[in-house]
Amino acid sequence: MQEKSSIKKFKDLFTPIDGKRDLPYILSIASPQMTYEQKLEWFGMLRAWIVAPVNEDQKSPNTRIRFIIQILERHPDWSMNVSQVFRDMLTTCRAFSSFSYLGLFEEKGFVDQVAGLLLEKVLPLPKSPQDLSEWLESIFPAREDAEWVEALPVQAVHELFTMVRKNTGAAILFPHFMEDMLAAMQVLAVQIASMGSTPSLWIRLGSPSIDQLPFWRLEQDISLICSKLRAEGDAVDWSEINLSQLTVDMRSCEVAMNQAFVYLQTNGVNTGLVLRMEHILMHLKRLHFLVNQLEAIKEGRAEAYGLTLLAELIRAQYDATNFRQLIKGNLQMLSLRVIEHTGTSGEHYITRTKADYFSMLKSASGGGVLTVGTTALKYGVAKLMLPAFVEAIFQWGNYAFSFLAMQALQFTLATKQPSMTAAALANKIKQSKGTKNNLAIALEIRHIVRSQFAAVLGNIGLAVPTALLLSYAFAKIQGQPFFDPDYAKHSIESLHPIRTLTLFYAAQTGVLLWMSSLVAGWFENWLAYQRVPERLARNIRIRRAFGPDAGKSMSGFLSRNISGITGNIVLGFFLAALPFVGKITGLPLDIRHVTLSSASLAISVVSLGDKVIPLEVLMATVGVVCIGFLNFSVSFYLALTVARYAQGISERMFLSIRRRVVQLFTWQPLAFFYPNKASEDAEGENILSEKNHPSSQH
Repeated sequence: MQEKSSIKKFKDLFTPIDGKRDLPYILSIASPQMTYEQKLEWFGMLRAWIVAPVNEDQKSPNTRIRFIIQILERHPDWSMNVSQVFRDMLTTCRAFSSFSYLGLFEEKGFVDQVAGLLLEKVLPLPKSPQDLSEWLESIFPAREDAEWVEALPVQAVHELFTMVRKNTGAAILFPHFMEDMLAAMQVLAVQIASMGSTPSLWIRLGSPSIDQLPFWRLEQDISLICSKLRAEGDAVDWSEINLSQLTVDMRSCEVAMNQAFVYLQTNGVNTGLVLRMEHILMHLKRLHFLVNQLEAIKEGRAEAYGLTLLAELIRAQYDATNFRQLIKGNLQMLSLRVIEHTGTSGEHYITRTKADYFSMLKSASGGGVLTVGTTALKYGVAKLMLPAFVEAIFQWGNYAFSFLAMQALQFTLATKQPSMTAAALANKIKQSKGTKNNLAIALEIRHIVRSQFAAVLGNIGLAVPTALLLSYAFAKIQGQPFFDPDYAKHSIESLHPIRTLTLFYAAQTGVLLWMSSLVAGWFENWLAYQRVPERLARNIRIRRAFGPDAGKSMSGFLSRNISGITGNIVLGFFLAALPFVGKITGLPLDIRHVTLSSASLAISVVSLGDKVIPLEVLMATVGVVCIGFLNFSVSFYLALTVARYAQGISERMFLSIRRRVVQLFTWQPLAFFYPNKASEDAEGENILSEKNHPSSQH
C-alpha cells in the first residue's frame, strides 16, 4: 500500500489537479478568505466541471457557463463569494510577461532551447505571484481549452462580469490591463527591431538604410502611440490614435521576412538565422493580437476580442512547454533546403531514354568491378588482426577511396540512388499542379524504378563474374583460395536470411545510406549559405598564385562535386564505424551492403570449392536479394518521408499517385525494368490517361 501511495504521489507531480465535478460543492466552497493557491485550485475545479462531457463524446462549455450564472442568481450568498474570488484574482493579475514573453522562445541555440524546454517540462520554473501565465498553466492545462474559450458567447461573459461588478462594487476589474498591454507592445516592437537589424538578416534584405528597415518604423510608431495613450490616460481622444498605421508597418515587416525566406531558399539556410526569423514572425503575430485588442478597446468591444486574445495566450502557454512545436516549426525550412540540394544531385541518377538506360548500365558495371576490389581490401584489412579502432580507420579509408574513385571515374553505386532519387521525386511532386499531372509523376516513378534496376543489374552483374574471375585467377597463381576456408564459410553463413540478423543489418545499412545523403545535402547547403564558391571565385590570393581563372575553376568544381565527395566520405565512415561500435559495445550493429555482399559471396563460393554446401549458397543468395531490397527500400522510404515533410506534400496526393502507378504497371509491367518502344510512346500514355481511366481527370 505504501508503495502504491508513493507511485501516486510521483504521478501527481506531473498531473494537473482535476478537482471535484459537483457544481454545488464547487460554488459553495468559494470564499475570499482562501489563499492565492487555493483560489487557483478552485478555478481549476470549476474549469474541470465546465469541460466535463455531458455524455461520452459531447461537451457543452457554453451551456454550462450559462447554467453557472443561473445557479448563482438563485443563491445570492454563493454569488457574493464567487464574485469576490473573481474580483480578488482579476484586480491583482498582471499580464505584462504573458503578453511579452509567453510562448516566444528566447533567441538561443537550437540545442539550448530544446534542453530548456525539457527542463521546464520536468521541473517548471516558479512563476511570479499573480502572474497571468500561472493562471493559464493551472486553469487551462490543455491546448483544446483555447477552442471553447474563443467560442464563448460574449453576452455570457458580459453577464458574468456585470454580476461581479454588482456584487463587489468594483468599477474596473482589470486595472493593470492597459498598462501591461502598452508596455508589452513596446517590448515586442523593440525586440523585433533588434532581431531585424542583425547583420546576417540585414544583408539578406539587400542591405537597406536604417530608415528603410520596416522593423524600425514599426518600433517608432508604436512608441509614439503608447506614449500618447499613457500621457492622456482615461481622457484619450481615440479619434486621434491612428492604429491603421501599425497594421501597415507590421505588414511591411512580414513582406521583408518573406523576401528573406526566398533568399534563403535560393542561397542556403542557417539554423540560427532561421530561428531568428521565426522569432520575429512569432513576435509580429503576438503584436498583431495586442494591436487588435487596442482596436477593440477603441471600438468598445474589448470583451469580445478579449476572448480571442485569451485563447491565443492559452495556446502559447501550451506550446511554450511542447518542444515538438519548436522542432517542427524551426527545422522544416532547413529540411527543405537540404532536400532540394539532395534532389538536385539525384536528378542525374534518373534515366528517361534507352540511351540513358544503357549509359546507367555501363556506369553501374564499372561500379560493380570496383566494389570487388573494395571487398578484397576489406578482407586484407581484416586479416591484419589490427585493434578494433585502427581496423575501423583502415576500413573507412578503403570504403571512402573506393567510392571517391567511382565518382572520379563516373561510375555508379546502386545503393546511393534511392535517397537521392526520392528527394528528386518529392521536388517533382511539389512542382506538379493537381491530379492531372499524376500520370507524369507516375511516369517519373517508373523512370526511377527502371534506373534503379539498371544500376543494380550493372553492379551485381559485373561484381559477381569479376569476383569469380579474381578468385579463380588468385587460386591458379598462388595455389590457394583467396579467402581462407573459415572466413569463406563464415561469409556465406552470415548472409542466411533466417538464422542470422542479416535482414536487420541490411535495414541498418539502408539508414546509413540515407544519412550520408542527408549530410551531403546539409554540407552543400552550408557552403551555399556561407557563399564559399563565390569567395573562391573572387579570392585575390588564389588569383595571384594560380592565375585569374583559377578561383572560378575551383568554385565550379566545388559546386559540381562537393555533395558527392562529402556523401562518399561520410558513407565510408558510417560503414566502417557501425561494426566498430557493435564490437566495442556488444550491440547488434553491423552492415550488409548488397554489392559488397554479392562479391563476398562469389569469392567465398570459389574459395570453398568442393566444400561448399549448395543449400547454404542458395539461402545466402536469397539473403543477398533481401539485403538489396532492404538497402533500397529503407533509404528510399526515409528520404521520401523527410522530403514529403519538407515539401509539405499531403497524404491524399500520395494515394492518388500510387493509384496511377498501379494503373501504369498493370498496363506495361515490363517497362518498369526495360525502356521498350511502347513505354516511350507518348500517344500510348495519353490513351491510358484519357480513354482507359477518364475518371482520374476529375
